[in-house]
Amino acid sequence: MKLVYRARSEAGPVRPHNEDCYVVGEGSPDIPPGQLFVVCDGRGGPNVGEVAARLAADTIIATYYAANELDPTQALLKSFQTASEQIYHQWSRTSTRVTAAAALVMAEQLVIASAGDCRAYHFHDQRLELITTDHTFYRTLIQDGMLTRQDVQMYTSGITRLHALGDEIDLKADVFQQVLQQNEAVLLCTDGLHDYVEGEEIQEILSTVPRAEAVDHFIDLITERGGRDNVTAVLIWREA
Repeated sequence: MKLVYRARSEAGPVRPHNEDCYVVGEGSPDIPPGQLFVVCDGRGGPNVGEVAARLAADTIIATYYAANELDPTQALLKSFQTASEQIYHQWSRTSTRVTAAAALVMAEQLVIASAGDCRAYHFHDQRLELITTDHTFYRTLIQDGMLTRQDVQMYTSGITRLHALGDEIDLKADVFQQVLQQNEAVLLCTDGLHDYVEGEEIQEILSTVPRAEAVDHFIDLITERGGRDNVTAVLIWREA
């Protein structure tokens, strides 16, 4: 089976700077250590958040491929911890933080890691499954009915992240293990996507739009809706 991906990152129609980024590792998805995909969302203002996001993404990639751990899950955890340490040492006295999600593909094995509110979705059997958990204060408020998704769309830049790279040196990312089989897909994205496109709509788009066009479809749709945030999406799938 062939591994294919499409990726795009945009500043969006409102913000002058893009504090999102993505990086794709050069490893092969067919043999260890596999191929690693990372999306990051920096928080800290123009020329700071974008630098921090790029540093985090590059550090995760470099640390993972340089790790000696035989267990890829432990190597991925180490890469997030190292990135958090880098952000902490450089910007600990500021509000600069980075949220991140990564997908490691090795044969049919899929390992997801996340910290913050970048998300990973698994699309299989025409159904969309949210793998990650948002580490944000507003997630609890939405669940309790004290905040709506519309509020989040208007005030996303002021929402507190409860868990992100740079919060602490010894950060422990969430890790999830899945299987990625033929015709299944993984979507990594920043909150600039999932704040404006509901899960049901993501599922419908992945069910009806050709995979190679889906990422552009997401971002163009968000632009039409006047998205106020940067947006990044990486779609990865297996095909014969």
